[in-house]
Amino acid sequence: MAGTDLAVETDLAMNRPGHEVPGRAVASASGLDLLLVAVALLVPAILFGLAALQNRADVLREGRDVLVRSTAVLQEHAGKVMQTQELALALVGDRIRGLTEEQVAAPEISDFLAGLRAPLDQAVSIWITDADGVVRAGSQAWNPATRITDRDFFTVHRDHRRGPYVSAAFVGRATALPSFALSRRRETGDGTFAGTIHIALRPTYFARFFAEAAPALPHRALLLRAEGDVLASEPSGGLERLPPDGPLMGAFAAAPGGGVFEAASPVDGRRYLYAYAPVADYPLYVALGIPTQALLKRWRDNLRLFGAVAAAASALLLAASWLAMRRAAAERAALARLRAALDDLRRETEGRAAAESRVRQAQRMEALGQLAGGVAHDVNNVLQAVASGARMMLRKPEDAPQVRRLAGMVLEATERGAAVARRLLAFARQGELRAADVAAGPLLEDLREVLTHTLGAGVTVHIQVAPGLPTLRADKGQLETVLVNLATNARDAMAGTGGGVLTLAAVPEEVAEGVRHPAGLLPGHYVRLGVADTGSGMDAATLARAAEPFFTTKPAGSGTGLGLAMAKGFAEQSGGGFAIRSAPGAGTTVTLWLPRSVAAADAVLADQAAAPEAEALPSPRVLLVEDETLVRETLAAELVLRGWRVSAAADGPEALRQLDAGLDDLDLLVTDQAMPGMNGLALLRQARLRRPRLPGILLTGLVGDGPETQAGLAEAVRDGPFALLRKPADAAELAARAAALLRSEGRA
Repeated sequence: MAGTDLAVETDLAMNRPGHEVPGRAVASASGLDLLLVAVALLVPAILFGLAALQNRADVLREGRDVLVRSTAVLQEHAGKVMQTQELALALVGDRIRGLTEEQVAAPEISDFLAGLRAPLDQAVSIWITDADGVVRAGSQAWNPATRITDRDFFTVHRDHRRGPYVSAAFVGRATALPSFALSRRRETGDGTFAGTIHIALRPTYFARFFAEAAPALPHRALLLRAEGDVLASEPSGGLERLPPDGPLMGAFAAAPGGGVFEAASPVDGRRYLYAYAPVADYPLYVALGIPTQALLKRWRDNLRLFGAVAAAASALLLAASWLAMRRAAAERAALARLRAALDDLRRETEGRAAAESRVRQAQRMEALGQLAGGVAHDVNNVLQAVASGARMMLRKPEDAPQVRRLAGMVLEATERGAAVARRLLAFARQGELRAADVAAGPLLEDLREVLTHTLGAGVTVHIQVAPGLPTLRADKGQLETVLVNLATNARDAMAGTGGGVLTLAAVPEEVAEGVRHPAGLLPGHYVRLGVADTGSGMDAATLARAAEPFFTTKPAGSGTGLGLAMAKGFAEQSGGGFAIRSAPGAGTTVTLWLPRSVAAADAVLADQAAAPEAEALPSPRVLLVEDETLVRETLAAELVLRGWRVSAAADGPEALRQLDAGLDDLDLLVTDQAMPGMNGLALLRQARLRRPRLPGILLTGLVGDGPETQAGLAEAVRDGPFALLRKPADAAELAARAAALLRSEGRA
């Protein structure tokens, strides 16, 4: 229209008389036309170019976002799979804890592994090996001659790596399937390598998920070890290990927390846009790559549309961008909702766990409070008797008969206090058991009268003893306490039915070589003691926890939940076993297996029983070391009354100074174990460096079972005459033990 108007105006001007059209007017019209043509061509072209560049950037950005989101999905899935497998490894470890290799090789362990593997689609098999790499148990059949000492995870764990380890890919010998392993180290109680537990995982399981979760574009998804080993790939094929100087390994080193970069593929040489992320706390990465040209395909399609008609292409681009942004916003909103739901679930789970922890702590504190109350009651009775006796002796010291009678009462009270301490130590499994030959028949008959009066008229007590029953080897006092506690539990179980029958039985039992006993007994001869009631019984859930410390079904204030735990600890510490059989309405039977006495049963540790009183020694010289002043002074006074020459020290350094200064005629070192700075075993070691094979007696209330203490005891026995006495020990017991030690060394 502008060109037409200009032409009309020019024609009119040319028809005016005397008017001359200048040449530059034509030139101006042509230039304007060219300008209009240029504008008509260049503006759409510029708009097309700008739109194309912008569209290319948008397509790459969207592709990058999709790549990052998809990689996050792969990362989360792989992490949950590996955490599930690690939990399975922990379950296996808990199941076999404390078992011997022969027990691990039992069929039920392999059955347990098979049952554990069954619901795990990602697992090929589960295996347990010993320290020699021999497979002891597995979730499927295997060649017994198979060894796995050539597997990298076996070597790593053998060389002291404890944590979970992800192996390189391999083909299973029993399954003949491509696999890789998640493994953990087995150890003995002292930390020695005992073998491995490993789960062989299916690379194809991860590849299938990669195919489902990856974008609908040409891609390559990988599960890799941090060292570059490819564990799973989708599509399959390609490299088994990334080149160490490749771009992906370089990215792992530069940004181990994850990232996005573009590089040429080491497989086909094409340019890929890669995203990668670490898998939880494992030395694993997931990586997802999409060819850059595949990401740009949509952009090229858009260019063809732009070429056909720029305006339509622009409109379509805007519409497509709007739809894409809307879709992306919807995806982000959905992801945000999912994240919020997961946050809510996590908070709820954490809150529930915290509440359960508080309940468990409250229950434990209640039980501890009940236990402390009972112990305080017993100790207060002891203190009352001791204090009253001492006050009465102070009031009438001249009345010798009364002083002797009161002194006997005080000694009896201290014995009751020592019994309380022994019961507590037995519950903690840290007290020594004063083993002796016990005739079970007379013991049960003696208990019948006590229990008949204690349990009440509603409970009938039956005793069943096999003819010719051999004696057993145990601490008689502890055994009586355990049986009375079990009888009391039985009475409570029968209270709801108005009473019942309590049966105490004793029969001999032999465990043959090669036989797996339900209570885990070693081959040998035992006496089996049973305590059976006709009470209400227990369901499976209660039975499973019955022997746990502090677990009780009694009302608050009626029990601490320690009786069965103490019985179990007593039986196992005595070298026997423990079992419970019960069902609702069928009553409960508690069984104790205790070792039978043998002719050589008197060859026991020196601390298990006091040596017989020996003839008096000719005024031996003893160095007494005790940090408690009252204990040191009273024990020294008793020894002096027996004719001993006593030098006393309050701690280890003072004792060593006395040794260095003299005491050339020293016959014996008597020392407390628990002292500040230097304990008794350390003092004995230093003293023997100055006086080789110096006889030593260790006084203690609690020995401890740590490896350092056990090693110190072994060294003390090896390097000279040595005995262990449990506090409280009187001078007579100490003198008898000292006489035995000095005679063994030729000093008496």
